[in-house]
Amino acid sequence: MIIALLPLATIAQSAAPSADEVLNRFLQKIDAQTLSSSFTITHFETANSPITLKGTMKIRGEKYRMSVADTEAAYDGKTLYIYKEQDNELTITTPLTEEVLEANPFLFARELQKESRVRFSSTNKDQKLYVIELIPSDPRVAGSSKVTIKIRRSDWTPVEIVEREGESKTTITFSDAAYSSALPSFTISHPNAYINDLR
Repeated sequence: MIIALLPLATIAQSAAPSADEVLNRFLQKIDAQTLSSSFTITHFETANSPITLKGTMKIRGEKYRMSVADTEAAYDGKTLYIYKEQDNELTITTPLTEEVLEANPFLFARELQKESRVRFSSTNKDQKLYVIELIPSDPRVAGSSKVTIKIRRSDWTPVEIVEREGESKTTITFSDAAYSSALPSFTISHPNAYINDLR
């Protein structure tokens, strides 16, 4: 009887998705739907106290709209808009690829995946989460030594992203993350602001 069940066990094992497959499915979800979430970002360096900021974001593929403190930023796939409330100034630019990757953590993960070993965390004890680690083959080129992404299994929403680079660590913690089919505006308009158009 046990021997007869061995083929079923083999099928079950082979059906389990790899870390690469889980990450791809997660990123495809963000391509297909709009992810909205509040978030807290904490940056820590050994010699300094942690810096913590709160904000909100809407992301769909490479496009995003974020608000942190008194600054709003939006990228529509071509143009980057940055509005600073304190100065009442709207800056419009055509960003470099690096600038887009720095602002969109999921786009950064997609690029990092191409040059990294992708694996499930061996220390994860929470069965409700996928915990994926991206280990770049050359941290100097990637600008990161390790990125860890926690994804909720039930609805494929992000829970946390941790990036380590040398002695520093940046953590983005997501709250009330949800997907929708709605397509928000990924531009910013402030008619009374000073327009600094650098395109």
